[in-house]
Amino acid sequence: MKQRGWEEAGFEPWVYASQQASRHGYSIFNGPVESAPDPLNPYDLIVGWMVLEHLHDPVNALKKMHKWSSPSAQLVLSVPNAGALEFKLFKNGNDNNAADNQLILRVQPDEGILLKFGMKVPGAGFNIKNVGMDFHYSDLSDVYLPAAYERLLHDCMLGDSTLYARGDAVECAWSFVDPILKIWLIEKVTQAIILL
Repeated sequence: MKQRGWEEAGFEPWVYASQQASRHGYSIFNGPVESAPDPLNPYDLIVGWMVLEHLHDPVNALKKMHKWSSPSAQLVLSVPNAGALEFKLFKNGNDNNAADNQLILRVQPDEGILLKFGMKVPGAGFNIKNVGMDFHYSDLSDVYLPAAYERLLHDCMLGDSTLYARGDAVECAWSFVDPILKIWLIEKVTQAIILL
């Protein structure tokens, strides 16, 4: 990548792996991504191959990656597909053909999302093919997409509160969340995920 003019940086918690990468001329921070220093310049591409499942605090790591991103950055994440036949056959991790799942978030100016995953090919046998679901807002060429807060400001000027939360709705939502927060404080729960 350096030969193509890219500046790259890496994060590796394993000392031996970071030393090997440094010997090959790569800029590597030895330690978890959660404790890595902020870059001098924002990144245009952040790639995490088989990383999320190893992080102690993936939510804060993702927030940090977002903070490090330039406005036109792409965030490419990959997680192992433990249900894939290849994973079951080659559990030792030496097979590079094992299907993995990827979620690629594209930020401005080409907003979109790409989801790549392994899918069984129809018919007999257990052949897995990587497929993708790709969406670009630019594909909606016949629809005008207002910038950032343009729609909210326009709706506000027209008196349309459809996209704004009413006060009683916010209070109702907090009446649901408050008891959960109190239990967490009592039980000193340090980490939790809410799925609604």
